[in-house]
Amino acid sequence: MNQHTPSKKALDVQRQQRLTAAEVREGVQKALEELLARHGEQAMARVVECCEIAVGLKEPTYGHPLQRPSFIFFPGLPSKAWYAPASYEKTGRLTRALEEAFPSIRHELKALQGRSEPWAPYIDGEYALAKFHPLQQDAWASFTLRHDGQMIEATREFCPATYAVLEEIEPYLTSTGEAFFSTLRPGVSLPPHHDDSNLKLTVHLGLDIPPDCGIKVGIETRTWQEGQCLMFDDTFLHEAWNHSDRTRTCLLLDVWHPELTPQEIDAITFLSRLIGDGWGLPGADGTARATLAT
Repeated sequence: MNQHTPSKKALDVQRQQRLTAAEVREGVQKALEELLARHGEQAMARVVECCEIAVGLKEPTYGHPLQRPSFIFFPGLPSKAWYAPASYEKTGRLTRALEEAFPSIRHELKALQGRSEPWAPYIDGEYALAKFHPLQQDAWASFTLRHDGQMIEATREFCPATYAVLEEIEPYLTSTGEAFFSTLRPGVSLPPHHDDSNLKLTVHLGLDIPPDCGIKVGIETRTWQEGQCLMFDDTFLHEAWNHSDRTRTCLLLDVWHPELTPQEIDAITFLSRLIGDGWGLPGADGTARATLAT
């Protein structure tokens, strides 16, 4: 992905703007009929409720006042900001793989830091510019390795060891998610914000971490450590900062929430591929979703 390629979020918003409320409802209903036939009502109960929330037929019940997904809310998952990766077999396995590969990943990152391409501003498009206002585009840069669930083959040659570990943990990465090197310039603070969906958790592997950097998710602040992973639910209000005079760099990944069942992951993947990520419209306060119920 280069500087002129729209971000996944910008593409998602464009897709949603092309869908009418009736089209979203019809697409979700058809998908659910097939999923219920495939997996049965009991296995799909939370998926059905998620869809009802997404199209405005049911109000979401958030488990914490600081949790407000901007797109999709999946009911029945824990409402907590921070997660210990070792608490779950899947996330423990994937974070161990990342941490064991840290020396190789960091070595490849160092070689990339002298290149201008294919680094690109993370903040691009109207959605991101509004969300992270008043930050400038060059405050936060990314080198994309995986986009919309697909590995970016054009950049594989620059970091083969990093690609190898991502392929090793591929089963734990979300079907429409991203993986990228993320840099935060000196003196930059990301404003408090909510992200898309609690279907996933976000993993950060610290790669090049100067002092005076931190991230607050919910009410708890933590600091990155080089070679170690943090894991959190980014639908909670969160912010990050770099008060140092050096650039902070992490590897960021979207991973499936470990308390989703295999049948639920199959259903979510099916819904996303069938009708895109536009099966729910933006609106953390429920107002945009409510229009779909009319």
